[in-house]
This record gives sequence, structure tokens and C-alpha cells, in this order.
Amino acid sequence: DPSRGPVRIRIGFTSGPVASHIVGSRNPRYSIIGDTVNIASRLESTSKEGRIHCSKYSADLVVEQCPDLQVVYRGKTNIKGKGSMDTYWVASLSDDGSETSSFDHHGPSVPKAESPTEKARLINWNTALLKKYLCRIVKSYQVVGHRRSSDGCASMDSMDSMDSSDSCSVTGERTLLDEVTEVITLPRFNARVVQRIKSNDTVELPDQVEDQLHELVAALSQMYRDNPFHSFQHASHVTMSLDRLLTAVILPKELEGVDAQRRDYTLHEYTYGLSSDPLTQFAVIFSALIHDVDHPGVPNVTLIKEHSELASLYKNKSVAEQNSVALAWQLLTQPRFESLCSTIAPTKSEMARFRQLVINTVLATDIVDKELKDLRNTRWEVAFSEKGRLDDSPREHINRKATIVMEHLIQASDVAHTMQHWHIYRKWNERFFEECYESYLAGRSEKDPSEGWYKGELGFFDFYIFPLTLKLKECGVFGAHSSHYYNCALRNRTEWESRGRAVVAEMVEKVQARTKREKKSKT
Repeated sequence: DPSRGPVRIRIGFTSGPVASHIVGSRNPRYSIIGDTVNIASRLESTSKEGRIHCSKYSADLVVEQCPDLQVVYRGKTNIKGKGSMDTYWVASLSDDGSETSSFDHHGPSVPKAESPTEKARLINWNTALLKKYLCRIVKSYQVVGHRRSSDGCASMDSMDSMDSSDSCSVTGERTLLDEVTEVITLPRFNARVVQRIKSNDTVELPDQVEDQLHELVAALSQMYRDNPFHSFQHASHVTMSLDRLLTAVILPKELEGVDAQRRDYTLHEYTYGLSSDPLTQFAVIFSALIHDVDHPGVPNVTLIKEHSELASLYKNKSVAEQNSVALAWQLLTQPRFESLCSTIAPTKSEMARFRQLVINTVLATDIVDKELKDLRNTRWEVAFSEKGRLDDSPREHINRKATIVMEHLIQASDVAHTMQHWHIYRKWNERFFEECYESYLAGRSEKDPSEGWYKGELGFFDFYIFPLTLKLKECGVFGAHSSHYYNCALRNRTEWESRGRAVVAEMVEKVQARTKREKKSKT
């Protein structure tokens, strides 16, 4: 009965091994039993209404795998049969940092910035994710035989030392946007490389490389400004979403049951080489992490109208995006990250390919520039038309598809909140609104964003999100996942059409109340 309000429940969970079996003779039922099940039951019974309660082991897994979720230490809890255990709440945070219900149906609150603990958690999570893909790179190099030094790192000498032309700074009349290419060449299929990557053998990175990777991610986090939306937290969410897309590659049903080598080759072709090239995978994950470095919290059009130095430097095109790549690349190529760079790309040609992948991928996140948008749409039509480009060789045609699919991968990840559950969409929509409203209050934007926000979101779904999900389906790589993204977006649009006006009014009220509190605290 909807008139009685939402159902209030409590949840408890833990992680660990279980045993499963058919139990009962007269009324047989499939059942799961074991110590893990018993602990989960006790955690549920000691939970509270509207809360999610978990064990320390599960809390560690949540922190590692879901950096968007807040995990708050509850304290010692008496678990029947186990005694006192450290337990945790999975919760959101209110503006003042206090806990709120995990199922707060009044909508998400917007923290002004990551706490030091949260930032450290995000740094560790991103480092672990990049390490996963870096280990795949090392495995591939072990097969193809790039020269390595005695400490296990690739020799920096093999890179012929990067000269000034390898930097991402603007030189003369040439900008980073000029370096975007229609076709990036991916490696040919190598069965030994694929089998090595798929093997269960672990790769231990040298401590020096792991330390440099962590230091790099920490330094990148400091380069993000304290924006409500374009923040290190947003970059982490985009990185997570892109990782999920990369791991969502679906093997065609007709390949199920065929021998491994034929299956690997066909999957390589089916994904245009994306599934079997670890450097490309690392590059797009790295691009997601850096794509909003030093974002000023206002759109490119504002930077151009204000005649900013950045706008002049980058010739009024993809200003924030080019700046992010330049700063991140200058950081990466500092001498203190030498061992890391030589592990990512042991040769100068591989470093050049890595750089090209990063530039193409990050600059694809400029979805507002109409000229660039039309150009990408044309490139997609050429790549996926029946005839393609008449002067393309078969291999070049495949690489053309891979290049444009990579760009759409990060575009989808950058707006992944629109294709996820309603509360995730609401959370990031509110943060973006707050950022735009702050710009308006600061006099950097002439128009009150609340006036067109409701209709603007509907148009964004209709003219950008839905076409984007259809392209993910058209490229054929992600199977049923592309339909899932479309369906989630459709549900969010329907919900927004019904509740959006009230949501906008609520967001305006929140921002105005916060602004008053901040002014009062300053005085």
C-alpha cells in the first residue's frame, strides 16, 4: 500500500566461503550453510532500521571495490557465537559529515569535498586498479621480449630518452588537439601474449614501481580543485565505470565451446583488438583518472568569454581538456617516475603510442564543442558503415573502429551516472547543479541554471545519452550490457520527467541555504 510509505528494512552482510546443498527429502530446497551465513544473520539482527551493517572483512572489500560508498566504523558489536567483532556501517554522509541512513529516500546530500580519509581511500583504490592493468602490460612484455634491467624494470635506455617533442606542452602554432588522430594502430593478435595475460601467474612489480605509481596517483589527486562535480571523486567514479565497461566484453554465443586459441583470436577481432592489448586498456583507465585534472569548475565557453590565458594558449578549443592532459603528462614524465614510465612503455615507440591513446581519449570528453562532436559522429559513421573508407586496408579499418570505440568508452563513463541507479544519478546531477549555481552566484555565468535545468536534463537524455547507448550497442562489443545502460537511462529519464521540477526546487533551496551558512560563518 503506497499510502503507508516506504518499506523500512535492515541489512547485514559478510563475505566468505559457504557450502551449498539440496536440503530436505519431502520438500527439498536449495540451501546455503556455514559460518559465513551465521555471521551474516547475526549482523542483520544487530543492524538498525534503514541501515546496512557489515563485518570488517566485507568493509575492506567495499572500500577496495566501491570507492563511491562511505564505510563508517560502528565499533565493537557482540555477535552471538563469535563474541565481540569490529563492525561497520555502509552509509552516506550529510553536509556536516554526520552519518545518514543508507536508504535516505529524501535524496542524496552533497559533501563539499572529500575528507582526508576518503581521498586516501580513493588514491589506494585507483592505485590498485592501475596496478592490475600494469601487471598485464608486464606480462605482455615478458612474451614479446622487451629488454629489462636487473631490478625487473624496463631499461630507460631503450626509450632513447624522451626529447622535448615528447612533452605535452603547446609549441608554436601546434596544440594537443592537433595531435588527435583518426586511427591509432593496435598490435596484431599474439596468442602467446593473450594466454600469458589470462594465466593465473602473479606478477610482482618492483617496490620502486609500486611506490611511484602510488605517488603519481596521490599527486594527481592534489591537482584536482575543490569542485562539487569536476573533482577527484568524479574522476574515480569515471575510472570505475570505464573499468566495468572494459570487463563487460561479451563473448559471442557461437564461440562458446570452441577451442581456446580460436576463441581468443575471434574475441580479439570481435573487440577490434581492445580485449588483448593491455597498453590500450591501461591508457584509457589512466585517461579517465586524469581527464579533469585542474578543472576550473566552469565550462570552456566561460573560459573563452573571460579571455583566460588557458583559452588563448589552446586557441579556444577544448581548453580544460587540453590543460588536463598537458599537466598530467608533464607530471608523469618527471624523472621521479622514470621506473614507472619505463614499465608502462619500455620503448620510445610504445611511449609514443601510449601518449597518442591518452590524448585521443581525454580530448574526446569535450562533448560540447559542436564542430568536434560533428567530426566524431562522421568518424563513427565512416567506421561502422557497411563500406567504410574505400582506401582503408582491412587492418586499418579495424584500427579505425577501435580508435572511435575507445573515445566513446570514456564518453559513456564520463556520464555513467545517467545510466546507473536513480540515487547515483541524483547524487552527481546535484553536484553538477551546485557547481553551475556557484558559477552563477560568482558572476561567471549570466544565466541562472535552475531556470532551464529541468528541460535541459530531458534534452540531454534524448539527444546525447540515448544516442550514446545505441552506439555502444551498435559497436557490438558489450552485448546485453549496452541494453542495460539504455534501460537504466530510460528509467532515470522517466523518473526525472515525473519528479524533476521538485528536485530542482529542492536543489536550489539546498544551495541557497548553504550559501547563507557560509556567509554567516565568514562574518
